[in-house]
Amino acid sequence: DLGKRRLGSGRSMTVGTASKSKHVHEEHHLDEGFQYQTSGFFGWLGGKIVRCPEPFLIIMPFVCVVLFVIGLTVYSIEDEINQIWVQHGGAYFDDSKYQFKVTPGSTDSPGLFAISFARDGPNIFTAENLLDVQDRLNTTEGITVTVGGETYDFDDVCWNPVEPYVYPCYRMTPLDCFLEGDYSFDGTARIAWQEAIFGGLVDEATELFKVDTVNEYLATFQCSCEDHEDVLSGLSLPSCAVLAAGSLCPVYFCDGCQYDGVCGPTCGYCTNPAPCNITEDWENDSGCQSCIATEYADLSEDEIDTFYYNSLRSATGQTTATDAFLDSYVETLVIAQLDAAGLGTDGVLAGKSPYNFRVFTTPEFNPRQPVDYDNYECEDLDALVVYEVGFTCAALSPFCSTYFCEDCPYAGLCDVTCGFCRSGVANETDLLASATETCYNWDEGQVLPEVSSTLAYGGFRPSNFSTADPLTQVKAMQHIYVLLQPEDIIDRVALSSRQRGAKTIGKSTAEKILFKFKRKFENTFNKGWDGNSIVEHTAFSDDRGASGTFARTLSSLTEASAPLSLLCFGITILVAVLFFVNICDGVHSRFVVAVLGTLMAILAFLGAMGITAMVGITINVVHMWTLPFLIVGLGVDDMYIISLAVTSVPVATDDEGVFNRFAHAYSKIGSPVTMTSMVNAAMFSMLLISTIPAVFKTAWTALFAIILLYFTMMTSLAALVAVDMRRQASGHYDLFCCWSQKVEPNKLPTKTPKGTHLAQQPGPWTWTINTYLNLIVSTPGKVVVLLLTAAAIGVAAYGISDIPIGLDLEDFFPVNTPAGRFVERRMEYFPLWPIAMNWGKIDYWDSDVQQRMALQFEKVVATKHVLDEGISTDYVWVAGMGYWGVPESDDLGNCDTSDVILGGNCGPKLNSKCTSTWLNNTYGLRLVKDGGVCYSAAAIGRSGDGEYCPFLHGLNETEFGMCITLWQNFTSAASVYSPAIVTEDDGVTPKIPIRYSRASGSVFYSFDLEDNAAYVRLIQDTRKHCDEDSPWCWMNGIPYDYYEQYVGIRTWLLIIVVYAIGAGFVVSVGFIFTELVVSDEHQDHSVGHKLSVAFVGGTSIAFITGLSVFTVVGISSLLQVRLCGFSAMSYIMSVGFAVEYSVHVAHRFLVAPAEYETSADRVAYAMDLLFRPTFMSFVSSAVGIIILRFAKFAFVQIYFFIPLAVVLVSTYFFGILTLPVLLQLVDCSCIRLDPVEDDDVDDLMMHKKADNEKGEYSPEVELSQLGSSM
Repeated sequence: DLGKRRLGSGRSMTVGTASKSKHVHEEHHLDEGFQYQTSGFFGWLGGKIVRCPEPFLIIMPFVCVVLFVIGLTVYSIEDEINQIWVQHGGAYFDDSKYQFKVTPGSTDSPGLFAISFARDGPNIFTAENLLDVQDRLNTTEGITVTVGGETYDFDDVCWNPVEPYVYPCYRMTPLDCFLEGDYSFDGTARIAWQEAIFGGLVDEATELFKVDTVNEYLATFQCSCEDHEDVLSGLSLPSCAVLAAGSLCPVYFCDGCQYDGVCGPTCGYCTNPAPCNITEDWENDSGCQSCIATEYADLSEDEIDTFYYNSLRSATGQTTATDAFLDSYVETLVIAQLDAAGLGTDGVLAGKSPYNFRVFTTPEFNPRQPVDYDNYECEDLDALVVYEVGFTCAALSPFCSTYFCEDCPYAGLCDVTCGFCRSGVANETDLLASATETCYNWDEGQVLPEVSSTLAYGGFRPSNFSTADPLTQVKAMQHIYVLLQPEDIIDRVALSSRQRGAKTIGKSTAEKILFKFKRKFENTFNKGWDGNSIVEHTAFSDDRGASGTFARTLSSLTEASAPLSLLCFGITILVAVLFFVNICDGVHSRFVVAVLGTLMAILAFLGAMGITAMVGITINVVHMWTLPFLIVGLGVDDMYIISLAVTSVPVATDDEGVFNRFAHAYSKIGSPVTMTSMVNAAMFSMLLISTIPAVFKTAWTALFAIILLYFTMMTSLAALVAVDMRRQASGHYDLFCCWSQKVEPNKLPTKTPKGTHLAQQPGPWTWTINTYLNLIVSTPGKVVVLLLTAAAIGVAAYGISDIPIGLDLEDFFPVNTPAGRFVERRMEYFPLWPIAMNWGKIDYWDSDVQQRMALQFEKVVATKHVLDEGISTDYVWVAGMGYWGVPESDDLGNCDTSDVILGGNCGPKLNSKCTSTWLNNTYGLRLVKDGGVCYSAAAIGRSGDGEYCPFLHGLNETEFGMCITLWQNFTSAASVYSPAIVTEDDGVTPKIPIRYSRASGSVFYSFDLEDNAAYVRLIQDTRKHCDEDSPWCWMNGIPYDYYEQYVGIRTWLLIIVVYAIGAGFVVSVGFIFTELVVSDEHQDHSVGHKLSVAFVGGTSIAFITGLSVFTVVGISSLLQVRLCGFSAMSYIMSVGFAVEYSVHVAHRFLVAPAEYETSADRVAYAMDLLFRPTFMSFVSSAVGIIILRFAKFAFVQIYFFIPLAVVLVSTYFFGILTLPVLLQLVDCSCIRLDPVEDDDVDDLMMHKKADNEKGEYSPEVELSQLGSSM
């Protein structure tokens, strides 16, 4: 013995023989005579645990198991991406929350998207490919699903703005450019459509008949009233003089004809011959037609009627017939002509629209042929030929002159003079030419929008194709379907027109119907997607109304982590066993501690997952792909720290010796482990302020895990260690505990010179620790560490200067799945998503508000990434109602029965209050010709050059609501424009006040979203027109839901990290300061000195944490990990790892015994204790992260494996190398505690002298011996 050293508490301990190294665990220097210090709370708790370990051993594992089991009964997997990815805070979230609150269900229509891609060649538009597409669409649209024993089909779930169960559902597909797209337009639908539009066709044909009749009158009696100078010449009348007023003028000249006259004075003056010669082809004579147009323009309506009816009376011989009789006569004539041309209700060519004169020639793909009413008799009669003689070229030959007009532009099966037959297959040139033209759905543009080339054509050339420069290539085509929300499905299947009979169902049934239909649609359309068919078909459904592709993939992705998690747990246990087992010494081997200790960490994590489920937090993909691989690692780190805090116990050590050893070690590790857990808890608590669910929900679980890990490690693991110490003392073998080592009393192991009871032979750990310590305290080693640190900072700074933003969909979906292939094709050829524009509670009845709504919409449509094809301002429903309210006298056609949408039920007809007012276009709204709702003064018969817009003006809220009721009840406009106004139970009367509405119907799209920057531009460009202008509006849709977080995400990440680091700093400083104040060992120091020590500790922890996050973000960015909610969570996890390392290092450094005078000595002391457990923790965590590399999802590898690997390496490097080196630079009294008193100095010098063979104290000599006790 070298005497006693006085402790700050006034207690004394006996110091054993000096160790050659002072940088070792204090208990390693102790012998049986040592009086263990167990002061403080942790000393007291350690004494309780070691004396009665059994309750402590089982209580926390039992609690964790119970929590996990209960959680298993209530857990659910989060399959809604908006509950993971979409921000739950900010103006957009508030608007969306308001929308959800005031509407009974989602107002956004679910969508199905399908892509057909040509595997071979550059063109999908070949007859063979198109027939394949036709077959796939026909098959897919014919699917049915069964729910509750009832069968449901496509008509039960599709959006149909015209008439459900009568007409086909809405879709947008390039197949509608061809007759073969008619496969779903037959039977009842075709007949109903013919009946619905035939009246309009008769009206239009009658009007054309009237125009033709008047034109012929003008040609005969005006434009062909030429003089007869040739007759006069034949009578040898040489001069005008002989034609003085007399009998010749009335005979040879028409007094009323403007072209009469050979002579001027009496009968006019000599002119050129008249433009029209009715005995020749005057219809095609440009001069004649010009004359007719001039004459027609000068006629009044009354004059036109007079000429028309007089001509009819003359032609029919009914000189006394009334106008009504003649109208009836003409209608009969027109119907007969339409029937003869095949356009009648019974005609062979009675197609789905009078505006489309088409020929069905399967298997050919023929373009739809629009009717030219001026030349409709010059239509080819292909279908008549097919119908009468069959489809063969030989059979058609005799009919060429009969059924085909040689010069008709619509000649069909046979070319101009029947020169060739298409032999059953249309060529690519013709098909592409047809696709170049404007294509419509089955209604030919009367209700449904045109087929948008941007939405439907992929990989087309030329980029600006036109009829003059037609398409030469289309690589892929997209088919878009719009479905109903569950609430609307309930109403749909209750209709009496449902073929399977009306059905009353609830919302849950409707949701199941929609879910099953989406899934079956995808599976049917995807069939053979990875095969060798000529066309690759893949489909995708959104998550609106019911789970779709995203949700199912998300669920699969989340659950897919379970096998890898179990593998991670198993390997983590194995690694712990390898670190703790001792095959040469069965008594002091710690296999059971390794296995059970690791299992306790795993159980604590599972218990946290159970709490998560119990409090209603759904388990999401971030939970399952980060926490099992990281949180368990943090727990195992504490397991290593606690387990290695005590040395092996000599066999035959008495109980009191075991108790003292354990209590002393426990009192030393209690504070740093508690501090680590508190700092981690504080930092994860800061993440709760995040508005991204993936972050704050995962933070809750991490917080639960930190708490359970702390109590499990500090009680149950500690009790396990205490039990294992007692086993060692009794001589029982590890694992085979029924066997024991027998030791004779006179052969008890002797003490080593180091003061321990077991000889610590040099080994791998000793060499490794000595090498490491020499590295961090030697000048060359410190230079290398600092240079590497600077290099890491430089590389990170370069990477952080350009952080890529946003999760790409290609990353999310596995490439070897139909969804992955669909996303690949969509991002390459169709980078677009549906969007909508919404308004809240505003004064809709105010005409000024209505105009400003229209202005906001037009500004949004004008932005770069909003598709304006087929979108007009009347998609703003108040603008559409303005057109509806135009009086019939203004002759805009809105009151005509030929208007398919309004059906002749214009506002003024239904109620005079619903009459629009022509308001000055003070807001500069677009004209109708430009896709707007306003008209020039001339277009509406007003003088001047002003512009006017029709809006409902001067109504109060109740009157305006009444007009909405009529508009929704008597027209199809509401179905087309889909204003989503909440109504009373009758489905048409709006609830007053109107709290919500939207514009765009179901055909509003954003496009050219080729990268995340484009998404951000879309959001910023469109949203500003709502933010900067009134009334209150907001944009939404998939781009806004999923990409809103990227607007300012860099700032968000910075704020979160600063908050987390700040919380860690405050907790660290507070904890260290509190520990120093209450500790008996440090009462000799002032409060200010203790605060300075705590400040140094907190600063070092915060600095390493910030440096770790900075480096992780920068290097991950260089590795092309995009910043999003998922990668951000991985970045933030670096906080936990940095804290785990830096807190232990800083704490051990600050509370190092007083005999360690220099910072280098204190660092060596701290790291001699910590290197082994921190290295073990690093290896265990590395195992978990490396396993992520083998996940089959690229999403996991990119957004979890890469950043977490960078997290692990960076935090370990900075915590175990950089921090120790930096702490050596802080060598001042501000970090010193418990100064050594004189008698202690004498003792210490004796130790040093004894340890140094030369009699001189040499740190280098000591460093060469460091770690020998390990």
